[in-house]
Amino acid sequence: MMTYQEKFERIVSHALLVMMASVAMLIIALIAAVIAMTRKIAVLDIKELLAETVLGIAAMLFGLTLGDYLVRRSRRGKVDLDSESRR
Repeated sequence: MMTYQEKFERIVSHALLVMMASVAMLIIALIAAVIAMTRKIAVLDIKELLAETVLGIAAMLFGLTLGDYLVRRSRRGKVDLDSESRR
């Protein structure tokens, strides 16, 4: 029979794994959005767009890349539970 401490440690480790997976999915979603935006920008005819539209597109792309940077920066120095199994 498991003790309460063992049960607690198992629950905490599972919660950490779920949170790490959700952050990984967030990073993937941000990268996919940046790629989609740049593909759309590549096919746009900038000469036909208003200046406000171009600034809006630039702001959206900047926001996505800033979000990706902040998520990755917040992950620096965090304990990777899988890192011990790689050694």
